[in-house]
Amino acid sequence: IIRKLREVSVRLDATRNKLESVEMIKEVLMSGPETSIMVVDEDLNLVEISSALLKRTKMSKKDAINRPCYRVVRKAMEPCDRKGRPCIVRDVLKTGRSVHTVREDQNRSEPNRYFTVSGYPIRKNEKGKKNVLVVWKDVTRAMAPVLDRQAQSIREDFSQVLKQDRMVALG
Repeated sequence: IIRKLREVSVRLDATRNKLESVEMIKEVLMSGPETSIMVVDEDLNLVEISSALLKRTKMSKKDAINRPCYRVVRKAMEPCDRKGRPCIVRDVLKTGRSVHTVREDQNRSEPNRYFTVSGYPIRKNEKGKKNVLVVWKDVTRAMAPVLDRQAQSIREDFSQVLKQDRMVALG
């Protein structure tokens, strides 16, 4: 009887964790279609992935689940932190707290894109592994006016420096 109660308790905890994850995902999904979501375990393998992210990676859910996140998202052979980039999943696992950053995605065939990336700790799953909820939001459209203003300011500053340089040259 005690063993059965423990099994039920473990299943109840796993169900509670899934429910918390679903509630968190539901909240994030309300932010719009440009939001991509995945749940990654402590071994950096995908546990869950949103349809928006599947569309972006051009993969099926079956092909993405249980594969390393860096293989699915960036098509890389090594984790982000081995390439000199911070790994938001490892940062969350190390600190036990949420982590937020902005990333620039450089692609030779397309203009640069900008994303806010947030990671949130999730309780251990039924296998006893810690999970991290990772959320990307494409903020490229919001960044464009800011970058345009910065570029305009740099052009104006450069123009002013050129004018001053000419004046000095003329003496």
